[in-house]
Amino acid sequence: MLWVLVYPDTHISSLVAVAMKQCLNVCLSLLCMSLVLGNAGLFHFTMICMNPENSTIPDKVYTTFEESYIVSSVAVGRLIGSMPTISLMNKAGLRITFTIFGFISGFATLCMPLFPANLYFACFIRVLQGASQTSVYVAHGAIPLAWGGVKQQGRLVSVLSCCYEFSPMLSMALSGLFCTSSFGWPGVYYLFGVTTISCFVVFFLVYTDVPKHKIAPRVDSNEVTLCSFKPHQVKKIPDVIPYKAIFSTPSVWGIFMTALGDAVGYAMFVIYGPVYMNKVLHYQVTTTGLLTAYPFLISIFAKSLGGLLLDKIHWISHHAKVISFTAFAQGAMTTCFLVLTFITAKNYVTAQVIFTLTVVFSGLHCVGEFSTSQTVAYNYNHIITTVISVENGLTALFLPTIVAFINPDQNAHEWAKVFYGIVGVLVVTNIAYLALTKVKPAKWTNAEMNEKNEETSQA
Repeated sequence: MLWVLVYPDTHISSLVAVAMKQCLNVCLSLLCMSLVLGNAGLFHFTMICMNPENSTIPDKVYTTFEESYIVSSVAVGRLIGSMPTISLMNKAGLRITFTIFGFISGFATLCMPLFPANLYFACFIRVLQGASQTSVYVAHGAIPLAWGGVKQQGRLVSVLSCCYEFSPMLSMALSGLFCTSSFGWPGVYYLFGVTTISCFVVFFLVYTDVPKHKIAPRVDSNEVTLCSFKPHQVKKIPDVIPYKAIFSTPSVWGIFMTALGDAVGYAMFVIYGPVYMNKVLHYQVTTTGLLTAYPFLISIFAKSLGGLLLDKIHWISHHAKVISFTAFAQGAMTTCFLVLTFITAKNYVTAQVIFTLTVVFSGLHCVGEFSTSQTVAYNYNHIITTVISVENGLTALFLPTIVAFINPDQNAHEWAKVFYGIVGVLVVTNIAYLALTKVKPAKWTNAEMNEKNEETSQA
């Protein structure tokens, strides 16, 4: 908070109080988002250690095909939960919506180890976890708009997007430790379930959908000031949402295309990262958990710098900086997947480096993707992010089947074929993004009015 001392004309105590509340809300939201995503990600790791050596279950719990069904159940949940999430968000706001789905995710995670040998029960639990994940994408779109205003959205988007790194980092590292401990794999489900419920109780008590004050930079200088917002200044989402106008906008489809490419690349390593490290590079279970977790930690720092960069660059247009940032990140991720096609098990160090770079560039792309969505859709961004959630769900639904068909033996040669396919998807979606997207508010938003309100409140 040292920066507030630079501005003696500002009411310091008010600035500090509002800044602390903003920080608390954003950090708490980030933790809750990470836990909801992490709950569904636990199975991606624990499925490699559900065996007689480190479990109380007498036989291997699931066959390979059953594991694919359980993995895909999360995608089914996302599809089922998309429309209820939008409807509840429009009627009750983010605070209530996110809390309800957070509780569902927490209780479902607690129940996962109760009947581990029952395929139908496991699939049902995973559907609940998947339905809850839809609320994370809605929160990612709504929180920067509510707490960052027009001038700080890029920074808050990058901070909140770190949930996509925190979740696999926590779930993979802790799953690896629990799998080799006396608690066994069920222990990590109990830990995440209890933590999720506890955090969402705090979220419900602390979070505010429409803050009365925000910290924001002045329009005409580098100063920081306190913005006050009254209820009549905040334009609520109308009862009739312009779906036709939204889905007939080329920029929206450009966002959907680049989001699809990122979904494929991200899902590849979130779902199959532990399997690739364990089966192809032959790392032990605990080592696999740590090595698949630390690239996401590096990605967090990279995304923080990326969001700061987007906020600070003013010598080129907003469209140019966001679209070039996003396209470069996806292009770099494409290059990394291409390099992986030439790597064998003997080059495990190089594979780990490229794996890390792929995760980092995927994270940077996420910042650009959501910055584009935030600018284009503004107050309707939750519609766009819900569709992105559906895209992620469809990817998680079909990717396991496609990978199993191309890569039945899970060796390096077959993984190269999978990576070639991903490269093709990334190239096509990146070209479509560049061709279709204009990073500016669409005509059907109220971005201009809210920006004027923010400038007026700073005066």
